[in-house]
Amino acid sequence: MRNSFHRITPISAPVFRLVGYFLGAAFLPLGALTLTESDVCIYGGTSGGVVSAVQAARMGKRAVIIEPTGHLGGMSSSGLGVTDVGPSNTNTYIGGLSREFYKRVGAKYGKSEATWFGDKKLWFEPKVAEQVFNEMVAEAGVTVIFNETLESVVKNGTVITQLRTTAGRIVRAGMFIDSTYEGDLLAAAGASWVIGREANSQYGETLNGVLTPQKPGGLTIDPYIIPGNPASGLIGWVRNDPVAAPGTGDSLLQAYNYRLCLTKVVANKLPLDPPAGYDPAEYEVMARYIVAKGSVVLNNLIDVQELIPNGKTDINNSGPISTDFHRGNDGYVTATPAQRAVIAAKHERHMRGL
Repeated sequence: MRNSFHRITPISAPVFRLVGYFLGAAFLPLGALTLTESDVCIYGGTSGGVVSAVQAARMGKRAVIIEPTGHLGGMSSSGLGVTDVGPSNTNTYIGGLSREFYKRVGAKYGKSEATWFGDKKLWFEPKVAEQVFNEMVAEAGVTVIFNETLESVVKNGTVITQLRTTAGRIVRAGMFIDSTYEGDLLAAAGASWVIGREANSQYGETLNGVLTPQKPGGLTIDPYIIPGNPASGLIGWVRNDPVAAPGTGDSLLQAYNYRLCLTKVVANKLPLDPPAGYDPAEYEVMARYIVAKGSVVLNNLIDVQELIPNGKTDINNSGPISTDFHRGNDGYVTATPAQRAVIAAKHERHMRGL
């Protein structure tokens, strides 16, 4: 979810970042311009948005990125520092600007291309990824406009000719690219889209749609506030919704969470305070899961990856009761920016409380 989220911007580092590194990129203060003209406009400064803009600029085009948050790089610079890679020890399948990005990240740690790609673990601190993204757009001459959100588009037939941000900026370009995670420009342009999981019947498949209900971890967990007493109500995380038939479609999405960059280095620690009004009862289901399981280690509850550089780690969901905020993202993709901020805050609260 990255956060912020407005990545589920997600977060990076053990704090929820408020300040970014601009490193010479063309940064336009809010309201400094009312009209921006470009050959290519990329809405969304995710990693895909950055490389799209850099490639366009290297081809001699004027490129501008409109990023709703204050950071470039999406999840790559917001907590997801553990790159998923294949079995090859050389990672030769990573090419183009992606390989350039990873090569430059490795160089920040003093590693040659052969060493960095050869050890198969392209793991890095989110802030280093952001630094590299900012350097790449600055060197390419890409204009970056932070903290402005899409409001509307103007089309000539089916072709977008300009967009307007909530700050009142008009951006005109010959080509527009949607590089958001949510597809906001796509939706504003009126393109057809679907969300959720399709039914098995739609394409003659067998593994799509609603799954057959299963017990969390195969364990029996009493769902009631007073065990065995339905009248006492349900504990947190437990829903009493009707379950659709297996294989049917719906509009639900995979759960969101925050990929937190944490550390064991005492000198580098910052407090991760519980949320206001923290109530352990909200996490009763985890306590009962631990009791039912009988014996647990940390990785049964939270996936703590091997250390990334400088004594840090990238945590993730592990098991049925973990960092994933189940059903917390309902409606997020189609929500307004204000509604998304509320949903994002609930995810932050979940992570802090956990």
